[in-house]
Amino acid sequence: MLKRMNLLQQRKKRDDMALYTILAVLLGTGALIGLTTVSGLSLADREAKETARPANMVVTTIASPSCTDCFPLDSVLASLASQPVNLEEHRTVSFPSDEATGLISTYNIQRLPAIILTGETDKENVRSFLSSIADVRNGAMVWTPPQPVYMDAATGEEIGRVSITVIRDASCSECTDPSNTIAQLERMGVRQESLTMLDWKTSEAQQLIGTYALTAVPALILSSEAGLYPPVVQAWTGFGTTTEDGTFVASMRIPPYTELPGGRIRGNVHLTAITDAACSSCYDVGAHRKILEQNFGVRIADETTADINSASGKQLASQYGITAVPMILLTGDTKAYPNLVTAWKQIGSIEEDGTLVFRDVGVMGTYYDLRKGTVINPSSDSAPAGS
Repeated sequence: MLKRMNLLQQRKKRDDMALYTILAVLLGTGALIGLTTVSGLSLADREAKETARPANMVVTTIASPSCTDCFPLDSVLASLASQPVNLEEHRTVSFPSDEATGLISTYNIQRLPAIILTGETDKENVRSFLSSIADVRNGAMVWTPPQPVYMDAATGEEIGRVSITVIRDASCSECTDPSNTIAQLERMGVRQESLTMLDWKTSEAQQLIGTYALTAVPALILSSEAGLYPPVVQAWTGFGTTTEDGTFVASMRIPPYTELPGGRIRGNVHLTAITDAACSSCYDVGAHRKILEQNFGVRIADETTADINSASGKQLASQYGITAVPMILLTGDTKAYPNLVTAWKQIGSIEEDGTLVFRDVGVMGTYYDLRKGTVINPSSDSAPAGS
């Protein structure tokens, strides 16, 4: 009996030891899992904080004080300040000091002014921005002017001012004003070296007309420095040509203009409106002029109105087979507007004498049908004449 009790006690002790071992393993595993989880969260937090932390940088600006209209640095520095950047130091050195010359050599800088960025320039939260405005050079990010005016770092010469020559017809007051195009060039950042205005009949203008085979004036001639301005190069593709020596040339065939060599003024159009005074609900024929001027750039040199019941109105109705009013006729130099001529084929007719006759009056609104003797409202039923 005693022996049996000893065996039972020994077995219980072994079972208890096994249970303790299992509990210890489970508790240890749980602690390890918990520790790993806490450690993982801490690592993620640290990585997030590091990613969000502003990049520490030192900015060195190489200024060119003598170049008063060189590409401005303010906008570039303002863009940099808007990024997650901690500027530990901002230094400015002036060209042509020894320090500036040394930096130019170290970072192979050709254009001034320049901005040199050192420090955490490859940090993830600024990498994309910096790569969009600067180049990697000798371990730093270096910004230089993308277009003139800038200073040649090797010679100190100021580069990029454009000489502009305008040839025009001084006697044509209605011709296209080239000053609008010059203003557009200025908005593209173009800086002028000089602006020369010539009448096309002068000997100097005639020489340029022959040299560049100009076919119309106003004409615009830009010196080769215009090629240093990417926006100008892009815009000029559909506007003018570039010669072998890099000169930018454009005959501005935007009506009205003077055609060369004869000197004929192109683009003056005459508008004749035919109305019915008795039709108070008919559409406003004046809407045609707005469409012609705003959508097609047509210059209406003069405008006349004829009532359909007048002698001139009846004569025009008979001559051009007019069946509805109000409507318009266009005469004069309509061929100077090829887009208008193309569009007109869908809304009217082009007669043998060149007159453009508007016929699709329903697209304009309420009109008077001469054949039916009724006022037609395309959006509702017809009404009796005189309403």
